Amino acid sequence: MDFNSVCLPKIEASDPQCNAEAEADDRIAKSDNPDDDLACINHQVDDLFTKVDKLEVELNGVEQFYSTVSRNQQQNGSNTTKVKDSSTPSAAKKNQTRAVAAKRRQELKLQQDRGSDCQEGEALLELQLAQEATHARTARKISNELHEVNRYLEELREMVLQKCRKFSVEEKKKLGAAFTKLSPEHLIKALEIVTQTNPNFAGVSEEVDLDMDDLSESTLWKLKIFVKEALKIQESILPTATAAKDDDKNINNKRKKKICDALAKTKRTKTELVD
Repeated sequence: MDFNSVCLPKIEASDPQCNAEAEADDRIAKSDNPDDDLACINHQVDDLFTKVDKLEVELNGVEQFYSTVSRNQQQNGSNTTKVKDSSTPSAAKKNQTRAVAAKRRQELKLQQDRGSDCQEGEALLELQLAQEATHARTARKISNELHEVNRYLEELREMVLQKCRKFSVEEKKKLGAAFTKLSPEHLIKALEIVTQTNPNFAGVSEEVDLDMDDLSESTLWKLKIFVKEALKIQESILPTATAAKDDDKNINNKRKKKICDALAKTKRTKTELVD
């Protein structure tokens, strides 16, 4: 599958479909008509769904191939030792630099013990190795294309937020104020969210200068959701911690009272003895 059809902003391509998507991105960025924006976005999302469906079909084919290979290895695993014992030193030297190929060669020789020609086994082995190499390349290609789809979705999400739900100045102030209420553990996690989209951000320094205006819309939304949930967790833990602190305080007060009572009793006893 050629991924040139998935066009990212600022990427030039000669493919007509890619150019069409690039033009759609440009129309969204410049358009002031929400209906047109929504239509363009829906079209691009539908196209991404189609691409992901095709990638899923390819991925299923790769998984089925490796599943079959794994089953064959398990079935022939008990015979591997016998094959190693019967293999000749010259064959072992010949395949020394290709351990995986040697193992497959031995398995195929075992399967050809009923009188099949050794050359047929060699050809079958080469075919199997070629199939494995092809599926390995396909797996890498699928991984790269899924990465590109994810990156395009992130850029599309950022574009939608810029056009439809941009953070206001007041919301940024509230988010900044909420940061001061975070526990040290949650604050570190919040700064990690910023670092994900801003690699140059020094989130591990002793003093951190965080300007909300420098953050992307998607980062602001991620922070808002995280901070909201973190504060809920802290509020649920606070009553328990306060109750535990009060219990400790009560226990200490009881101990002090017992000590005072004991001292007072001792003092009275001494006074009575003196009298």
